[in-house]
Amino acid sequence: MTWERFKAKEEVETVVIAGEVFKIRKSLKARELREILNKHPNDVQAIQKELIKAIVVDPKPPENFDELWDEMDASIQAELIAKAMEISGLNKLFRLAMG
Repeated sequence: MTWERFKAKEEVETVVIAGEVFKIRKSLKARELREILNKHPNDVQAIQKELIKAIVVDPKPPENFDELWDEMDASIQAELIAKAMEISGLNKLFRLAMG
């Protein structure tokens, strides 16, 4: 067995969310996830936004993404959050924590 196979892959997948096409990274490095969690230790919404910024490759979230967030369609928000949680592995951690 080699530990090299556990490295984060720099691959991108194309997903369609509410008729919009997004190119999304397939994985995050553990270091990237730790940096996001340390940056916003008690702010779930900020963590979600940072994860989305980290995984969405195209179209790249704009500088005013935080302002656009409140105006964004809720179904697109939910899909992007679900994808970010899946890619980061946080959904599994939350399930484990909930028992």
